[in-house]
Amino acid sequence: MHIEDGILSAGSLITYYGITAAVAVPGVLQMKKRVLDSPYYKPLTAMVGVAVFVISSMHLPVAVTGSCSHPC
Repeated sequence: MHIEDGILSAGSLITYYGITAAVAVPGVLQMKKRVLDSPYYKPLTAMVGVAVFVISSMHLPVAVTGSCSHPC
């Protein structure tokens, strides 16, 4: 989602950053633990990241507006 600068208030930004941190920090810690437990997890994570990047770079036409969008 692309939002112009200054559209969101400071309160909403703090709320969104708090929610993001509450989800991202445990996820990163769990990924770190899994990488230490299994050496095969790091390449798998990298390949999933590559797949998400490739899929998000595909442009899909939007018939109603005549513009393009991307899946991610």
